[in-house]
Formats: sequence, C-alpha cells, structure tokens
Amino acid sequence: MNGTTQLLNRKDTVQDVINSNVRSEQSTSSLYQPTGSVLHFSRSCLLSLAQRDFSEFLKALRSPEAQPLLTLCNNFIQRMQEAETITMDKKAEEVQSFYQQIALYYPDHMSDEKVWLLDNIEKLVMTRLYKSVFCLDSSQDEQKDLSLQKRIKSLSWVTPKMLQLPLEEDGQKEATWISCAVTALTEMDSKRAPQDKLTYVSRACNYLYRSIQSFKKEPATADDLLSCLIYSTLKANPPHLWSNLQYISRFCNPKRLMTGESGYYFTNLCCAASFIETLEASSLGLTQEEFNRLMQGSDVTTFMSSSGLNTLQQIERNREVLAELQQRQDILVQRAKCLEKELESWPLTVQGEIQEIIRRFPLDTKAATASCV
Repeated sequence: MNGTTQLLNRKDTVQDVINSNVRSEQSTSSLYQPTGSVLHFSRSCLLSLAQRDFSEFLKALRSPEAQPLLTLCNNFIQRMQEAETITMDKKAEEVQSFYQQIALYYPDHMSDEKVWLLDNIEKLVMTRLYKSVFCLDSSQDEQKDLSLQKRIKSLSWVTPKMLQLPLEEDGQKEATWISCAVTALTEMDSKRAPQDKLTYVSRACNYLYRSIQSFKKEPATADDLLSCLIYSTLKANPPHLWSNLQYISRFCNPKRLMTGESGYYFTNLCCAASFIETLEASSLGLTQEEFNRLMQGSDVTTFMSSSGLNTLQQIERNREVLAELQQRQDILVQRAKCLEKELESWPLTVQGEIQEIIRRFPLDTKAATASCV
C-alpha cells in the first residue's frame, strides 16, 4: 500500500510524460515512449470502450476509432516484454504510469466509464505480461514462496480452537463454507489478471463471512474474519502465495486496493500472511516449550490422536443418528403399506355400501314417471 501511494505521488506526472517530446530508448529510463501528441477519442468511442464485459471490450478495441489505443497498448506490452534488465519495482512503476495515462482520456464526469476501461486495460496488459512479471525463476519472490509454503506446512497442527475461531469445530455447515474458502484461495493462483485474483480473495472472504454468521447468527467482526482467514490460509497453503500478493500489489489498479470491499479483503489476506510468518507461542495460547515441540513434530502425534478421537466420536454420533433415522423410516414404510391396503379395499367397500343402499331403497322409475304424467 505504501508503494502504491508512492507511485501516485511521483514528481514526474503522466501529463509531463505525455507532453514531452520523443526521446530515444537509450536516453530515457521510461519504457513508455510518447507519440509527441495526446490522443483524442470521441465520446462514442470512449463509451464503446467502457464495457463491463471483457469480450465486448475486445470487440470495441478492434474498431477503426480505437486503433490508436490498441497500438498504444501493443507497443507498451512489447517494450515491457523486451525489458529484461530492469527491476520488478520499475516494471510496476511503468505499468501504473500507463494506467494513469489511459485514465486521462476520460473527463471527470465519466468516472464509472473510466473505472470500467481501466479494468479492461489492466486485464489486457497483465494477461499478456503475466509470464514476464510473475514469480520468475530464481527470483526473490520464488524464494519467498518456498519459504512461506514451508512455514505453512510446518503449522499444519494449528487447530481452530488455538486461533479462537468463532465457529463450531464439528459443525458441518461451517466446515462446508471453510472448504469453499480454501478452494477459492487455491484457485487464485490460476488467474492472470490482478483483478481476477482479487475476485477470488473476495470470494473466499465472503464464504468465511457466511460461515461465521451461520454460527453466531449475527454480523461478523473484523477479528472474526481475520482469524478465519488465517485458518483457511493454513489449510489451503495456496501456491505462490507471496508472489500473488506482490503481483496484486504491484500491478492492480491502486484505487481498487485503496477503497471498497476487495481492497479490505486483500488487506486482511496480507495481514494473515504476515501473522503466519511471525506466529509465536503466545499467539496460540501455548507455552514456548509446547510450541517448540509442535514445530519439531514431537507432539504432533498427540494432537493428531486427539483429533482422531474427536473424529471417532463424531462417527459414533453419526451412527446413532442414522440408526434413529432408519427406525423412523421403517415405521413410515409400515404405515405406508397399511395405507396402501386401505386404499385398495376402499373401492370395494364403497361399492358394497352403494349396493346395500339401492337394495334397501329401490327406485321405481316407471311409477314415478306415471305419477308425473
């Protein structure tokens, strides 16, 4: 967040870059090389590019009016892909500057359209730059990923009770939502655009909110969400967690990270990762000796045995419930058979009663007709 703020407060503004003359690649540190004049787009073109659906945006981008913007994007992407010597922070700075340059094409009263266009530009640019900037081989991010993954694996013994989760450990409904959150955190790595990765972070947090509310029957607090997010992260051990956090921080639209629901959820995930990295015995209500034994694996068996005992107890309770349900089902089946027999005999009973009534009260049709005449 601090890095993003610094990008927004740069002395070299985007307007200065746009208004500057064309300089050779050897004499400038910027990957974006301006054309010497500001591009102008009609209102209809700007509206056509401000699509919520990315496929519709790509169609609009192929129109003759939008060709200058397409060329601008392609040239920027090509220069970024060829810039193998600059640092990742410098690449992030260039991408953020490019976003700001695109934003200048929209007037202030078209704020919604500007947001939609920037989302589409971000997805277009970062999907094509993904392999050039995400978790490169032998990079610092890759080493950090391995370290964090190893750390999470060593904490597999942490239980919900240690983190004071506002959930029932054996609750099936809560466990389902936790499982959905774990899946969402894992699937985050499969997405390329920063906003898509952020969507899965938000999805995971929404699942956790549902889990908390299903147990507490009241709105979840910030502490509730953070503790559940820490536990879900430990269970998921998401691939490339550090790289994904850095990638979103560097290349996502800064406004999305600083405001709104997605920015809040992302901040919580960063806090969860930081908590896991610096986790201590006092954080889990353990003594230092207990914590050291668990980290070394000597007491993990005890915890697993306790967990296994709880599982057996749950299985036994489930068997008792199933036996009771089976008994109820048998009673229902017997009643259904009795009802079926009654339904089969009912027509015969009714027919017999009708015949008896006719016998006792015969109708003399001819006499009744003569009387009427």
